[in-house]
Parts: sequence; C-alpha cells; structure tokens
Amino acid sequence: MKIIRAVSNIADKAFLYLILVFGLPASIVVLIYGSISIQNRRSLLENGVVTTATVTDVRVDTDEEAGYDIRYSFRVGDRATLYSLSDETKRRNLWYPPTDEEWEIILQTNEIEVIYLPENPWNNRPVDGAGIGDPIGGLILGILIGIIWVWTLINTIRSRGSGTD
Repeated sequence: MKIIRAVSNIADKAFLYLILVFGLPASIVVLIYGSISIQNRRSLLENGVVTTATVTDVRVDTDEEAGYDIRYSFRVGDRATLYSLSDETKRRNLWYPPTDEEWEIILQTNEIEVIYLPENPWNNRPVDGAGIGDPIGGLILGILIGIIWVWTLINTIRSRGSGTD
C-alpha cells in the first residue's frame, strides 16, 4: 500500500510540476496567437475585399457524419502569386470545412467567395468563415490556462507553507 501511495505522490508532483513549468508559457502563447487572430479577422471585416476563389481540392470525410473539406486559391490583379487559406503561423493551402450552403454552390460552380486584405492577400477567409468566433475561443482558452496556472501556483505555495507537501 505504501508503494502505491508513493507512486501516486510522485505522479501528482510530476503533474503539478508540468503545469507550473508549461502552463504559463502555454497561456502566453495561446493569448498572443488569439490576439493576433482577432486583429487579423477584424482587419478583414473592416478593410477586406471580396473575390471568387477556385476550389482546388476536395476531401470527403466518410466517418459517422459525412463532411467536406476544401482547398482554394485565387489571384489578386496581375500578381502571379496564387493565394490560399493560411493562418497566423504562416501555414498555407489549409483545408476549410464549408457550410452546407457553401458546399451546394461549390458543387455547381467549383468556386467559393473569399474576403482578403489587399495589402496582405494571405490574410483571407471564406466570406462565411470570416467572423471572430474561433479566435475569441482561443483567447478564452489562453485565459483559462493562465487561471489554472495561477491557481496551481497559489495552492503549491500554500501547501509548502503549511507543511502538507
């Protein structure tokens, strides 16, 4: 029984130290990423230009619930660059899950409406996916991670101070 209790205490301490060591940096990274995402989406909504993109690839998910993902690309003016869905980490040609309404249009036209920033066309989203809901969710996650980190730190300090380590 003492061995089980000792292993349990070691696992509890290891988990605690993981939270203390990685919690704050993770919280900061998620908060920064969420803030940049919100800023980019707001810029899109305020200054974006709508254009038509060509669907370049389709992926069908045949698991329990059928779903579709697409990739798209578009050009801006006379520029040679083909722009596609990207994110704040500079990943490009990402998959996008269209809404049912978008999917019906894609089936007929092989196109999707996107909104982009003229000064940075890599900042683009399908018109239906240009809201700020997802980035706000990321910001809330960053705040929650930070709260858990602070709570864990306070409880660790209290338990060490009271000698109940």
